[in-house]
Amino acid sequence: MTWYNRSVGVQGEVYDYTSSAGSTTAKFVFFQSDVELSSLTQTRTSSGGSVSFNFLVEGPSGGINGVQVWLCHSGDCFIADEVTKPI
Repeated sequence: MTWYNRSVGVQGEVYDYTSSAGSTTAKFVFFQSDVELSSLTQTRTSSGGSVSFNFLVEGPSGGINGVQVWLCHSGDCFIADEVTKPI
């Protein structure tokens, strides 16, 4: 994650080990304080192999200051990471 004034840049890769058993999705949920900015949620999905991503999410006035990264495979999801903007 790269933090900017109001926005955040997200770069990485999601990998799915087997295409025959569904897909793997990385879901990015953005926050301002403790408020989820649901309209900004992003997903990236791989169905066998690797999918790279690099995107910028523009935040509202006051900016984005937290991101939850979820990983989902075949309907099972968990929080893989929670990142907070450094002060």
